[in-house]
Amino acid sequence: MDELPSLGKIPPEFFRKVIYPHLGAKDKSVIVPPTNGVDFGAFECGNNAVVLSADPFFISPSLGWERAAWFAVHILASDVAVSGIPPRYFAVDLNLPPETTADVLKRIWRTVDSECKKLGVNVVTGHTARYAGCNYPMVGGGVMFGVGSRKKLVDRSAMRPGDEVIVTKGPAIETTGLMSVQFPEFLEASCGKQLVKKAQSVFYQMSVVKDAAVVAKTGAATAMHDATECGVWGGLSELCLKYGMDVEKEEVIVQDAVAKTCECFGIDPFIAISEGTLLATVRKGEGEATVKALKKADIPASVVGRVMKKRGLFVDGKRTLHPGTDPFWIAFEEYLKKQAGGNDALLTEVEDVAAALCATAGFLESIPEIGSNLVFAKPGAKSPKEVAAIEGRMRRGINRVLRGAAAYGASHHVAGVVIALSKQGVRSALDVAYSPQLLDAFVRSNMSVAEVSRSEEEPESVASAEGASMPWLALQAVKKHGGVSDVIYDKGAFGKEATIFVLGASPGEVLAKMRRAFRAAGY
Repeated sequence: MDELPSLGKIPPEFFRKVIYPHLGAKDKSVIVPPTNGVDFGAFECGNNAVVLSADPFFISPSLGWERAAWFAVHILASDVAVSGIPPRYFAVDLNLPPETTADVLKRIWRTVDSECKKLGVNVVTGHTARYAGCNYPMVGGGVMFGVGSRKKLVDRSAMRPGDEVIVTKGPAIETTGLMSVQFPEFLEASCGKQLVKKAQSVFYQMSVVKDAAVVAKTGAATAMHDATECGVWGGLSELCLKYGMDVEKEEVIVQDAVAKTCECFGIDPFIAISEGTLLATVRKGEGEATVKALKKADIPASVVGRVMKKRGLFVDGKRTLHPGTDPFWIAFEEYLKKQAGGNDALLTEVEDVAAALCATAGFLESIPEIGSNLVFAKPGAKSPKEVAAIEGRMRRGINRVLRGAAAYGASHHVAGVVIALSKQGVRSALDVAYSPQLLDAFVRSNMSVAEVSRSEEEPESVASAEGASMPWLALQAVKKHGGVSDVIYDKGAFGKEATIFVLGASPGEVLAKMRRAFRAAGY
């Protein structure tokens, strides 16, 4: 049996051997079955074709909730758009991590709603819940549908030798957009702030909905494909099952920001993930007119080669095999580790204190439904990436606490509290479930407490702003108490779990306060 890549999609050969022979019932109405290199499936319904595509619902918190939701919608919409039939209906399954708050879900869904309206897409069904074991960025999946005349369907079976090959925007669009947003500090150190700005602007090119609509409108398209994992060379290889292609590398547009970003991160742009790059074949003699139509729509594009009888992809005359593994995932994991590096002493202290907390009588019973997190910020931390926390939070198991390892950027919720109070000397915090008994135990242990009611006091401008709620709560407590207290508590409201935040200069100080309170509570 062929080996699977360490990360990313299964390779074409594995698909052909394992997936394709076993597709359940086989009805004649299915006109585009699951096929490697085809972004969608389709079946007949009267004189129409129903086109559909499934993908993970990818939400990376580090992108920002709105930007991440935009991307998740366009990944799905793009795969339908390359059929030549625009997306119209959407079914979405959101399996969210337990720590997802009502505010976060609102921000995600408002963007989903907004983008669907712009695209003319109707949400028709779905499933939304929080589950233990679910983690960002893969938080469910979605199916996008399109319905249109069978005659408008662009099926690669129409591709013929002599057809011209077109590439829009160039390679590594997704790689550039994601790497520049996720790791701007590394890019800035190598190439400066100006490149970071240009590279991050590439993010919103990560959609081929518009590209595909323009090409489909010309009536010349014989195949369209979204260059996702393994990039331009991988995508073109996936189109070369019946016929081959002869392309010239220098004819492929490479944006300056893309070239420099990929060089910075050591990534070959031509085999790196590139959602937003449309690969299309058009009838012989229609290439330049199609490129002209794309450029008129402000989409850079070029004719890069032609379809030929000989199978396989040939780049500058040399056979080029499917890459198999996308270098983006390797680089992404590598730079996540680098980003989480730096002051390893913080990670060690968080893990050591978390282990001690888990062994402390009373802690298991005090873990909130969404889990508890212990955080420790670097001095002067300004973002969650500079705050060490427990990945996946600490959660209730059967008679024990389940916890992950410490990592930077593993908390946005509790991290927001310590970032807001960094100037007051607060670098560590822990959230536990609110109860009158535990709150009384803090008071009887001579610790200061401050109440903040998010349901009654939090302004709408704060509630609706991404990442603003926790910093507001922390600063509101300081304002009401006249200084930093040992404990901040919120009795909760609809969609907001009642919570106690225990503050300190270090995790060790937070642990000491928790143990005093547990003893006072009779544990």
